Amino acid sequence: MLKKCIKTITIVTLFMMLGITSLAGGWDVSTADTWAQSEIEDAYMYDLMPYKLVMSNLKDKITRAEFAALVVKMYESMTGEYVEQAPFDTFEDSEDEDVLKANTLGIMKGSNGKANPNNLVTRQEMATMYYRTLDKVYNYFGEEIEATDGILTAKDKDLVASWCTKEVDYINENNIMKGSNGNFNPLDNAPIEQAIVVVKRVYEDELDLIKGTRFIDLSKGYVYKQEKYGNNFTVTFKANGKSNIVKANEYTSLDVTINDSENTKIYYSETYDDAIDEQGLNTYRYDVATNEITCLDDYFGYKVSNVALVDKGKYKGYLLVYPYEDTVYVYNQELEAICVLEGMVTAENANSLIDSKLNAPNDYKQGYTVNDDGYGNISVTFNNNGNTQEIVTSEEGEYRAPNPISNGFNAKTSKDYSRIFFIARQNLDFIKPNSLCYYDFDQKEYGQIGEMSVDVKDYKIVEYNNEFIVVDTGKKIYDVYNIYGAFETNQIFAFDESVIWDNLDAYFTTGLKMVMDGTIVANADYGLSWTYTKGKEWGYSSSMATAAKDKGGPTMYASVENHELRDYQNDAVYECLMQIMSDEKDNGNSGIIFNVESISPGNDNYRGYYVGIDLYKNKLMIGKSNYKWTNLKEFNIGDDIKRGDYIYLKVIRSNSRITVYVNDEYIGEIYDSSYTNGGGMGFRSWNANCNYYNLYAYPNN
Repeated sequence: MLKKCIKTITIVTLFMMLGITSLAGGWDVSTADTWAQSEIEDAYMYDLMPYKLVMSNLKDKITRAEFAALVVKMYESMTGEYVEQAPFDTFEDSEDEDVLKANTLGIMKGSNGKANPNNLVTRQEMATMYYRTLDKVYNYFGEEIEATDGILTAKDKDLVASWCTKEVDYINENNIMKGSNGNFNPLDNAPIEQAIVVVKRVYEDELDLIKGTRFIDLSKGYVYKQEKYGNNFTVTFKANGKSNIVKANEYTSLDVTINDSENTKIYYSETYDDAIDEQGLNTYRYDVATNEITCLDDYFGYKVSNVALVDKGKYKGYLLVYPYEDTVYVYNQELEAICVLEGMVTAENANSLIDSKLNAPNDYKQGYTVNDDGYGNISVTFNNNGNTQEIVTSEEGEYRAPNPISNGFNAKTSKDYSRIFFIARQNLDFIKPNSLCYYDFDQKEYGQIGEMSVDVKDYKIVEYNNEFIVVDTGKKIYDVYNIYGAFETNQIFAFDESVIWDNLDAYFTTGLKMVMDGTIVANADYGLSWTYTKGKEWGYSSSMATAAKDKGGPTMYASVENHELRDYQNDAVYECLMQIMSDEKDNGNSGIIFNVESISPGNDNYRGYYVGIDLYKNKLMIGKSNYKWTNLKEFNIGDDIKRGDYIYLKVIRSNSRITVYVNDEYIGEIYDSSYTNGGGMGFRSWNANCNYYNLYAYPNN
């Protein structure tokens, strides 16, 4: 068959859109024979199935009205053209939409004023209407169908009506309908499924007609001519004289700006006829070799003002794209981004500017774009030269990345771009699995953030004076590292940036403070209360609280009534930094109280626990008071701690177990459940001079 194509962007768009729509329809083909089902599904995908046949039993014989619907749908899907109906009085026996459309096309003419829509279609009638439909399709694309010799060769050729000899011969000779045992069986009827399969096969045979690639022959080049009113331009192939026409979209005019004949690309702009400014402009690239059109504005994701082609030199064929700003984007023939240029860029100076950009060393200080595909591959593209550097890859190699995961690798950068961070889900040569890692551009090395940052779920980089990394490892509290990987604190209690700021503020604020859940609940300005029976009161400043030796037992505390800590105080950690300043003869002790339910002036007038240090007996005591002191247990702590040394006292309350550490050294533990929840905490000193600097409480992980 002689075939020809002229394609417009509208046709291609309709072909793609309609095909996708019908594919999503979930059509039922179960009533067809097994041999036909997959091809009928393809017909649905190509949008060749009229709704009139959707509910039909596909084994039933097809009627004239049903066949009209099928060939009209075939025409509309192949051309993208909507067919208008003939007048309602065309046939006296039918106002069927598809029958009237088929009449408009000259496919169904009827006889004696009747369409006979409910009559079954004979095979010779089917052949005739297939031929007429194809003829109309060819005419739409500017081509004439090549007729056969009109001499029938089927054994039963005498049964073929004289009015359809040419059509039956064409359909039979081109294997569109063959018959059986050498017979065409012109007077037989056909089931719906066979009619659909024929339409589908014809459609596939004509795909290059639809796509406009059938007559592309670039062996001798091409010429183009723009229509003077901007409605279209024609590309004619020198080898065969065939042409493709590129039409402007509706209500627009086009103007060819670049003909890159060496690479068979034509660039043109298109603007709405009523556009009053350049923002109405769109820019396109037409690929002569494939008959495909690309809207560059849509492809690049920004508005294109102008394009230019580098027509000589090392980067000949590269495309310069000018958006509505001062930068110029450079792309190769595959429309892959090469680099970004600044300043005055023209086709004449582009070679030197591109060369300078691409050969500049990678400079992270000028920034880069992170490329994280979520499948284990991370790279960066440097702003200064457009080069890409692999950071982690899922392929086998020196730095092997993990298998695909649902949330990717969550790559983030430091503010100065010196480090890029990522979560590694698989054991690499130099780090632990499921840990937070980094690549340092200055040192050109990889590392892990914190020895304990394993099983990382997520992380944040927050700026608080300097940058800090908050790591979520699935615990109740979150670890904080500085940007260089050194551990800072675990006093972060929510993975919310505003809470993180409050918690960091509590951690980094110097001076006297009592902190619960990462929030300062008391300091020198607010929140503190104290009791005493005689002697000196508490002294305090912005930097510390001071207990003067007095056998009355002064106590300073912060109440935590209605505070969140109350909810987990059976599983809490208390940490205190203090300095015992008494002489050896004082024979007193200093420490902290916790789980305090009530308190009043007096040495032991409170309900709660106390852990204290008697420096000169080298003892640590754990006790409780119910307005009467009960010593629960004492432990030796050795004689390494001297007067004026800083003491880091840590108490872990976990249900009935109370465990004590001094300067991170385990001292001992007891079991007691007298006071199990609620209350307050504070400093307590009996007959000893002591400086207190801070007291923290937070949940025990």
